[in-house]
Amino acid sequence: GISLQLGHTWVLLVNAHFAAHQHAVAERNANFHRIGALLALRPSPLPDAEGTTLPSAVSFGADSASITSRYDVVLWMGDLNYRIDGNRAVVESLL
Repeated sequence: GISLQLGHTWVLLVNAHFAAHQHAVAERNANFHRIGALLALRPSPLPDAEGTTLPSAVSFGADSASITSRYDVVLWMGDLNYRIDGNRAVVESLL
């Protein structure tokens, strides 16, 4: 994962490859929670041009259950392998 501050907004970018196959939903969910709990990044306030620390809407506390709760915006990318459980006709009818 990579984190960055854009103005007053903290952004976290996470790239991951979750478990594959239709039956592995629980394992994919576990992948998500494990990454969120173990990713060792956390925002730290940076000074602006005048040396004043910029405020952020996030909590910097280490007691947060997941790293995603420490950022204003979190983008998950990669091969997350979630699937739609239905045939083409069913899926098209829902669109």
